[in-house]
Amino acid sequence: MSPVPIDVSNVIRYISDRIGDYDKPENLTEWCRKAMKEFSLRRLKRVYRSVRNKLERVERLEGYSLMEKLQLAFIFSRPVSDRFVQRLKNAKFQIEQDCKKRICRFSTDDGSIVRFSDHHRDVKYFERVLCLSTPWQINMYNERIAQEREQEEMDEDNPVEQPVKLEVDDYMDFGEDVSQGAFNGRINYEELDEQEFVYPGFPEELKPETSVRLQKRRHCSTTDNGKRVKTSDYTATSSDKKHPPLQEATLSKTTPDEPKISVLALATNIENIALFYNLDTLHQKASLAIEKMTKTGEKKSLSIRKFNVLIDSMLIGLEENGTRKTDDSISMESLLKHLRLFLIRPLGSGIVQEALELVAQKIREFENKEDGVPPNIISESLTHLLMATGF
Repeated sequence: MSPVPIDVSNVIRYISDRIGDYDKPENLTEWCRKAMKEFSLRRLKRVYRSVRNKLERVERLEGYSLMEKLQLAFIFSRPVSDRFVQRLKNAKFQIEQDCKKRICRFSTDDGSIVRFSDHHRDVKYFERVLCLSTPWQINMYNERIAQEREQEEMDEDNPVEQPVKLEVDDYMDFGEDVSQGAFNGRINYEELDEQEFVYPGFPEELKPETSVRLQKRRHCSTTDNGKRVKTSDYTATSSDKKHPPLQEATLSKTTPDEPKISVLALATNIENIALFYNLDTLHQKASLAIEKMTKTGEKKSLSIRKFNVLIDSMLIGLEENGTRKTDDSISMESLLKHLRLFLIRPLGSGIVQEALELVAQKIREFENKEDGVPPNIISESLTHLLMATGF
């Protein structure tokens, strides 16, 4: 019996009806898979390409409002025509495009909807949950597992997780990497603290408590009047505050048997935090460090003793430069939970226990308090940490 023909227009309608309030780029292949009840890899690939091609001419879709068309183009990182952009501007939308003609930022006239993204090809969500799908994400996960194997005794009572293998199949031709599914379910800090860490990226559910409407600013972005926009992190009025210097003299010499952490894994965690908080300058520095280590094959490491000193210094800097929580700052308690869960724990909970406890102590100090941290202070603090590793 031949398979039932799939109407691509129904697939697009199914997707559009479910992403109306999403604000980060989603994985189009996963959505096509969800919309299709029965499929083979070949049929899925064909439907994906048909949907993608239709979204690249999104203004021609019939039966969709202007906002629905805009949302489809933004969420699936599709380029749009000048004619469509003009229609949006005539309807009082504020529109910015990147150098690939994708909409990198838009807002409604009344400011009730503001969305932005740099459309990073390796950062895609599915139903608001980050997909663990790209080779570098899986390599970071495998490297963490390898480190824990070196540090912990393997026995029957304490099995070690097995590395993830990146399967190469027909999906690799899609233009999106979907060999690994997304993590499902809502994230709960307390529940995750009780579990062994499995790297999930940054789900939407972990968005900071306060709304930080930071405009993404990139060198290839243009505003309505065509002028170029400078790339920079948020600049706060507390720029005169200083961070405690990371004195090399305070970092004790390492011993041959002392546990070490991977600088590549640390830089990757910093890069992801920069993406989540839209810290462009920090993201660029972390990306360059990762690229350098990847190209040269250099396996830099940092002793756990030095790492603990650096984390302690970073926490002091954040506390000393903290402010009253405002719409333009990040909740201190929320930030500390992010750092614990996505900066430190992925490095191997068995060897970073002291750093985890340092952060946990600060979380208790700032619990239910109205303290905030300006985004530029977060960027500077993590930049200091990156620089201390040699970058």
